[in-house]
Amino acid sequence: AIQDANGLSDASSIDPGSQIEIPHPVGDDAELPTFLAADPDLVALRPAFATAATTYDVPVALLESLAWQTSAWDADKVGEEGRVGIAQLRPSTVEYINDELVAGPALDPDVAADDIELMAAYVDELLRQTDGSWAATAAAYRLGLSAANAQSWDGETIGFVSDVLAGVPDFDAA
Repeated sequence: AIQDANGLSDASSIDPGSQIEIPHPVGDDAELPTFLAADPDLVALRPAFATAATTYDVPVALLESLAWQTSAWDADKVGEEGRVGIAQLRPSTVEYINDELVAGPALDPDVAADDIELMAAYVDELLRQTDGSWAATAAAYRLGLSAANAQSWDGETIGFVSDVLAGVPDFDAA
């Protein structure tokens, strides 16, 4: 939907700071998205998202959508470069978050609630670094902040950002 609204293709790139249109789906259904409602284990994670979002003052729907696009909320997912869990953060990023952004004991990415809190702390930092831009935050989450700021976004990143932003209303309505 975002690609169509902005005349973009998979091969398109968007320069950091560019303005794009984010279409909102029609409807005001307050039920859980079907993909989420079908799995009670996933529904049980929503309070952890709400708590982490409140703690770090980040939009819960953005956090949930970003996590959905990153891992489909799979706490057992193992990704490239040692990424684990729901947040799929690199070990070096987890270390940075624990050392610089989290007050109190270190959080464990192998524990779902901790992993979600790590994600919220990082999203809070990225939102500050991107002047509150949800699109730039999603790109920085995927690429890293310097890479997201220093280069045009490739089609894969545009697709990721589009999917994150398009998913926000699904979680926001729930």
